[in-house]
Amino acid sequence: MVSPTIKFNTIRGRELSATYRNLPSGSKIVLVDKVTGVALRDPVVTVRARFPLLWRLLALLPVQIHIILPNAVKPGGYYLQALNQGGEFLAQTVEFYVADPSSAPGPGL
Repeated sequence: MVSPTIKFNTIRGRELSATYRNLPSGSKIVLVDKVTGVALRDPVVTVRARFPLLWRLLALLPVQIHIILPNAVKPGGYYLQALNQGGEFLAQTVEFYVADPSSAPGPGL
């Protein structure tokens, strides 16, 4: 059996991308603050089976997601975590850093 995986790809400004494989339908992907270990209420991505009969085969294919971080997400270290319908751990990404948007260089720099 193939284990569920989630991989952080990139973050640009307030948009991050990740790829997951083999997550069961109904799983949730949450953003977790590395310092506190607490999952943020927003954003949350729910994995849905578009074609239930083919889900077992489709689950093995990589699925890319894009998440726009709300303004409430403060600068700091985070990771994405995949949880099953019961809230149990399935997989997580490496840590990534959300920068302070006011410290980004201007267009002329």
